[in-house]
Amino acid sequence: MFRELTREPLVLHARASATTDLLLRHLLAEGVFPRVVAESDQLDAVSALVRAGIGIAVVPRWVVRPALARGELHALRVGRDGMHRAWGIVTTDRPHPTAALRQMVTLCLDRLPGLLSADDGSAPPPRSSTGAG
Repeated sequence: MFRELTREPLVLHARASATTDLLLRHLLAEGVFPRVVAESDQLDAVSALVRAGIGIAVVPRWVVRPALARGELHALRVGRDGMHRAWGIVTTDRPHPTAALRQMVTLCLDRLPGLLSADDGSAPPPRSSTGAG
């Protein structure tokens, strides 16, 4: 799969992003040197460049879910198992987290897995959960 990307113009999300770093590490490890034709700090702009035919991009599925539903874009899994990133919540060390912080952690643990899961019904990769504070 990765070798096929050498023939495609690639639109990158910001080189400093974790997704781009992960993608480039995978490609280079496979001996693939991508032909980068555009780069943007904004994921919406990356999506727009792909819709305009400038190239292909690797972005989180949730970013392009509306465009996929409208048939404006087509999604392919990258690699055999796809690419996965770990998400976390970071806070200062507090002996007693505020009610707002506890609520935020609860909302993230309850809602994000469903929002970030793949459209094909597969579950997101396993995550470890830790409470704040």
